[in-house]
Amino acid sequence: MIGAAGFGLLSDRIGRKKSILIVVALFSVFNGAAYFAPNFQIFCLLRFLSGIGIGGAIPLTITLVSEFAPVGVRARFLTLSGGSFTIGWALAGLIAMAVVPRFGWRMVLLIGVLPVFVLPTLQSNLPESVRFLIMKKRFSDAMREIRRIEKSAKIEPPSWGPDAFPQTDPHSSTGFREVFLRG
Repeated sequence: MIGAAGFGLLSDRIGRKKSILIVVALFSVFNGAAYFAPNFQIFCLLRFLSGIGIGGAIPLTITLVSEFAPVGVRARFLTLSGGSFTIGWALAGLIAMAVVPRFGWRMVLLIGVLPVFVLPTLQSNLPESVRFLIMKKRFSDAMREIRRIEKSAKIEPPSWGPDAFPQTDPHSSTGFREVFLRG
């Protein structure tokens, strides 16, 4: 819950891509560090910090998928995206069943550091949310992301410019506190 709420708000400030990179690093590094925990208290702290990263990864991923999926297939993509986490947890359980008897339970934590090696690929290939870039009035960056996606999808880009982006200002006072206000 802390990761989901915290990184949801952070992603509105620094972007979806940077937030996803942070959560992947967070849950990977703290999972790996838990392997070396000298006592139960440190172990619990490291697993808690890892959980904050995992809690942020799910809504950030689903948000990014929803922002890029075409309207006609968005529901399918969101279902696939959300279901992938469940499949991943099941696979993690199967891997643990194979690893724990041979190498002990701590090895599962060390395996949990592997996603950190995906960070360079995410950094270079994961697009930033065009919606976020527009909200921040970074229209040239938004156009660059759209052009990059069009190129990778081998789509002939239409002729349009920065004036095609909506120019409305989002509510600047929104935040976590807004959830509890009347109305």
